[in-house]
Amino acid sequence: MKKILVTGSSGLIGSAVCEKFAKEKWEVHGVDKYLRSFFLQSKEAETKGQIQHLQKNYSNIIQYDIDINDIDNMNKKNVKL
Repeated sequence: MKKILVTGSSGLIGSAVCEKFAKEKWEVHGVDKYLRSFFLQSKEAETKGQIQHLQKNYSNIIQYDIDINDIDNMNKKNVKL
């Protein structure tokens, strides 16, 4: 099975990319720190629900709540392709 890493996977573009590749039977690894609501200071800006909805429909989406810049944490959670 082919694999892909999608950063910002819960956002508008990232979630669309996750869905496209999940439909094509890729193993999709999504990374997102969900900072949109923090930066916009708005609970309505939260995007975590988008990727959670996709995970209910596609078992080949694996989601990580990690900052892509935190290499140590990426290694601890074994995010590899």
